[in-house]
Amino acid sequence: MDNKLKHLTDKLYQEGVQKGKEAADEILAEANQEAAELVKAAEKKAAEIVAKAEKKAAELKDTTVSDLQMASDQAKERLKSEMISMVSGKVISEPITAAMMDVTFIQKVIETLLQNWSSSSNAMEIRVPEAQFETLQTQLSSAVKDTLENGLTLKPSASLHNGFEIAPSDGAFKMRFTNEDFDAYFMDQLRPKVVELLFDKK
Repeated sequence: MDNKLKHLTDKLYQEGVQKGKEAADEILAEANQEAAELVKAAEKKAAEIVAKAEKKAAELKDTTVSDLQMASDQAKERLKSEMISMVSGKVISEPITAAMMDVTFIQKVIETLLQNWSSSSNAMEIRVPEAQFETLQTQLSSAVKDTLENGLTLKPSASLHNGFEIAPSDGAFKMRFTNEDFDAYFMDQLRPKVVELLFDKK
């Protein structure tokens, strides 16, 4: 009786152990499968993150290179413009400024202008800097006396520092002859030649 009971107990134990082992194997297999799927999903996610990071890095690189190129081009253009202005200034601005401060030169220009003056024209005014007015009035009075007596007057101007202006008495229009005006005119004429001399490769 004891042997049968022991045999039955052993059999039940063995069956329980076997079932437990099978259940454990099944759980382990499921766990391994889930783990493999998790690893696969993690690898996929990691690959996506890396791809996005690489794309952003490439875009940042392209943008940075583009910005640097633009900044470089702008810097070169500024330098080029400054060089043109510097050369043009030496060639044009300094001599013109000196000439327009020279009362004798202004006198000669006005005399040349008045040589073609029509006495039948409307009354006109020549406005000169206050600092030069007395000298020019004295010199021009003797040189172009008839013209000044036929409708053209010489007046001092507080707004002029050099050169002169000519305008009808009614103020309908005004022609300026100052260093700034001559600078602007000659700069436009000279600039293409300066650009060619400084930067054209031949």
